[in-house]
Amino acid sequence: MLSSFKVHRKPSLHLVPSAFNLSFCKKPIDRLSKTEGKDALNGLPESKFDPFDHFSAAELQPKNMESILYRLRSEPISALRFFEWSERHFGHSSHTTSSYCSIIHILLRRGLLEPAGRIVDRMIQCGKEDCDIFDALSSGFGEYGSNPGAVYGFLAACYAHLGMLDETVSIVGRMQEVGICPPDDTLKMVAALAVDNDRVGLIWKLSSHQSIFEVVIDKLLRKGDVKKARELIDEMEKRGCKLNMTADNALIEGRLKYSQVGDVKKRVSLASNRKGTKHNLETLSAVVPVLYRSGQASEAGNLIGEVLREMVNVSSEEYCRIIDRLCKEGCLSGALDIHKKLFERFRAPDIIACNKMLGRLCNRNDIGAAHRFFLAFAEGGPLPSVVTYSIVIRAYCEAGKLEEALELYNVMLQSNVAPDLVVYSILLNGLCKLGRVRDGCVLVGVALVKGLKPDVVMYSSVIDGFVKIGNVEKAFEFYIQTLKVGIVPNIVTYSTLIDGLCEKGRILEAFGFFCRIIKIGLEPSILTYSSLIEGLCNTRNINEALEMYQHMVLEGHNPDSVVVGILINGLSNEGLMKDAVRFFLKAMDAGIEPNIVMFNTLMEGFCRVGKSEDALKIFKQIQSNNLFPDVITYTMIMKAIADKKELKLALNIFFQMIKRGFFPDAVSYCALIDGFCKQKKIADGYKVFDMMMRAGLLPDTATYNVLLNGLFKEGRLEEVSHLFHQLNKRGAKVDVITYNTMINGYCCANKIDEALKFYEEMKTKRMEPSIVTLTILADAFCKRRKMDEALQILNGMLEKGPLPNVVTYSCLIDGYCKAQDIQSAYDLYDQMVEGTVSPNIITYSSLVHGFCQEGRLEEASLVFQCALEKGLMPDAVAYGILLHAYCKAGKLSEALMLYHRMVDSGVTPDSFIRSILAEYIGA
Repeated sequence: MLSSFKVHRKPSLHLVPSAFNLSFCKKPIDRLSKTEGKDALNGLPESKFDPFDHFSAAELQPKNMESILYRLRSEPISALRFFEWSERHFGHSSHTTSSYCSIIHILLRRGLLEPAGRIVDRMIQCGKEDCDIFDALSSGFGEYGSNPGAVYGFLAACYAHLGMLDETVSIVGRMQEVGICPPDDTLKMVAALAVDNDRVGLIWKLSSHQSIFEVVIDKLLRKGDVKKARELIDEMEKRGCKLNMTADNALIEGRLKYSQVGDVKKRVSLASNRKGTKHNLETLSAVVPVLYRSGQASEAGNLIGEVLREMVNVSSEEYCRIIDRLCKEGCLSGALDIHKKLFERFRAPDIIACNKMLGRLCNRNDIGAAHRFFLAFAEGGPLPSVVTYSIVIRAYCEAGKLEEALELYNVMLQSNVAPDLVVYSILLNGLCKLGRVRDGCVLVGVALVKGLKPDVVMYSSVIDGFVKIGNVEKAFEFYIQTLKVGIVPNIVTYSTLIDGLCEKGRILEAFGFFCRIIKIGLEPSILTYSSLIEGLCNTRNINEALEMYQHMVLEGHNPDSVVVGILINGLSNEGLMKDAVRFFLKAMDAGIEPNIVMFNTLMEGFCRVGKSEDALKIFKQIQSNNLFPDVITYTMIMKAIADKKELKLALNIFFQMIKRGFFPDAVSYCALIDGFCKQKKIADGYKVFDMMMRAGLLPDTATYNVLLNGLFKEGRLEEVSHLFHQLNKRGAKVDVITYNTMINGYCCANKIDEALKFYEEMKTKRMEPSIVTLTILADAFCKRRKMDEALQILNGMLEKGPLPNVVTYSCLIDGYCKAQDIQSAYDLYDQMVEGTVSPNIITYSSLVHGFCQEGRLEEASLVFQCALEKGLMPDAVAYGILLHAYCKAGKLSEALMLYHRMVDSGVTPDSFIRSILAEYIGA
């Protein structure tokens, strides 16, 4: 498989797997037309049902609606589309009550509730309410095999949804008359609607079931109508309805909520005296929190004691439920009091139940409550077990509170509770996540001394820790140690190593481990594939990344949003934006949920290739996918708009972002400042800078760099110096880019001595000059014909690094040519090629110009031809240089031939070329 991988600079994307080859994407991506590309950005139309594909024109008549629906009964979507089509073409009157009922049966039989609800609503609103829908539906049960209870229950729900209470109650009543038991949910919904309409009396017509009354009581209490809830309970008692503690507790809780604490004691007493009724833990969960909040802790304690005396035992589930509820309501003291008294009364719950409750607290990150309960166990029982310790230690580690976890580990040792492998694994994972990998290695040693044998999970944690801190060599050493002690690495171990190697760009070694995984019979996970795909994308092997993606899908792995996002980013980084959008749409159609990161990636890609209008199109698609822009989205769209020089609109977006509750960060402000500075509106840039300061944000180095560059462009050198010193005073970190900005600015202002001062300062601060720094200085010397100094910089780069690139060489070659030293320029060109640096069109244009200046047109033509043979596309400047030389030398036929070649290759003549032709040829 891997041997077939080849690196291509211009990949075609026909390798996208068959799982994504959907009907609207039949063409390979590399042959995508302009129209299709536009469709990809604007979204795709929904497919529509065409009845003529299914039925003849003679059949498609209003009188045949019901029979056609019956024929489509096994295809509910087609039936629905046909029903809607016939309404559009023949009008609502084309459907009889029977055809409405038919489509309702068809949809409900397949559980398509939402469209069925729309049909019922239309049936009622278009005048079908005059008929008896209940009777009309009854004839379809035999034909369509639908469930009467479900259909009539749904009809009642539809009436309830429309607020038609009497009709709803009538439907429920008729169901009961014909022996159909109304669904519980329907009864509860009708009961709730009766409360909303202040017609509680209607519930006696529905059912005497306890759950219905509980719904009504709860609804009344939520409305704050404690009086009516009490009256309903009294009426239930009069009619002989069995009243359980759930209803009583609801009433107690409702009264407490509305500060009727005195009445609660009476109610508790009444319920306690009722035959066969005893208060339970639910009573406590209703009463205790409010008593504590109202400062009646002693009353709460008495009630707890009273209720517990009435109880025979308590189950672990009851215990967990009440403690969990009290903690959720913030009544930790009450929960601890109940725990203490429960244990004193029953010597229960046992530590297993307590661990279960402790796990619930930790799962919702209520670590404070978990810690208090742990102390309560240690002081009053039941004694914490190794599992108890592991639960709380895990919670501390997951919350990043490693010191507290280690402290509890020490308490564990002092309490003579021997840590097991689980505890060591949790602590090891916590240490490694925080980069304390060496401490993790020590912990592994401790486990070994204690007689425990660390498992593959522990070793994998250490390996992962080393990878996360970027020390792949140490990770590999620990992997070897794993093998030596007889631990068999699992897929997590190998995936971690592959991820680390890919992050370091060591793709071949990563694939070596991948081959090992396959060889020993392990199944690569989605994480394994995503690491390899990202590694290939980062090393610009996008074709191979897509092949690996295809292999993953063929092996039965469903792509997730992470993998899709990686590939979208890889395609965007290569500038293949049409392909990136197409891949994105295919992924969406294959069921991948898009996220805001994907949209941001696409927008950034379009901005990078200068297509801000397409970035705006992507921005408009965000909300249609039920997503919302974040700060990154707004920042990118502001940058895209600012790049189009529409600064007023960019400002509007900025304030819209604030209005919608987002807080712009330094990058957001920097994008606006950069937009103003590029338009030479430095004053407006400073206004945004001041806004940033007033918002409490400290400008970062990038913001200062943008302002410095803007000031240089306007020639305001004194302000540059002031701002640079201000930057140092405010503690912003001066980076290489800052120094490059200063050096370039002073070089452009013809103050090379000032530029050199900053260069020396940079070296004094032990900041390594970048290739950009040295190229700026070399270019400045070349422009001043100081070729010896420029060559000295080049030689220094060759000796000490960083190695010169094509821009550096091109600057010097251009400098020599302008100094009319074409031999030195050509010697440098030879040195460049021998050093495996490929010349670009600027390099060749400089050489052509140099030869032309000396009248050596033959050599100039050869250099120009060499550029063409290298696959480079000369621009108007390159053509203009050679055209001018031919014309000056009187070689007009050669000039015309070159001109026609230029036009044929798609290069548009500029004003310089047009003036040459007018002067020499009269064209």
